[in-house]
Amino acid sequence: MTDHYKIAFRQAKVDYSLAQKELGQLNERKADLEARIAGLRETIIALSRMCGEEFDEADGLGLTEAIRQTFMAQQNVQLTAENVRDRLEFLGFSLKKYSNALASIHTVIRRLLEKGEIDEVSPTREAEKTAYIWRKSIGRPISKISNAPPPPRTL
Repeated sequence: MTDHYKIAFRQAKVDYSLAQKELGQLNERKADLEARIAGLRETIIALSRMCGEEFDEADGLGLTEAIRQTFMAQQNVQLTAENVRDRLEFLGFSLKKYSNALASIHTVIRRLLEKGEIDEVSPTREAEKTAYIWRKSIGRPISKISNAPPPPRTL
């Protein structure tokens, strides 16, 4: 009977490893698609201005997602909260409904930082303000495996 458990154990480890690899590939694909969407959004906004057309995505796009897309579109570019605000305004995202837009942006940046979606860049002598940069591949920690026995399986 012990041999059956060992075989099941080895197979579960293989399945676990494959599932982790698949999840990593999906996360990379998701990051690539999000960056593509952010770039397309910028293109649409620029073209809508040139054509004199109205493009109002702000109604369906929340502040967090707008800031996330701003960082994704500016990969490898360090952005301060003020840069983010200016970029959002340039892209036509209305910040009028926020009594203190910059404070709201700082709050969202802090949350993105805590989630590991952006990295903080230390201020330099030239730039006294802290800047942030998009972390292309978001490495989310894998939860620890418990040493407790697994729950009983039902067939």
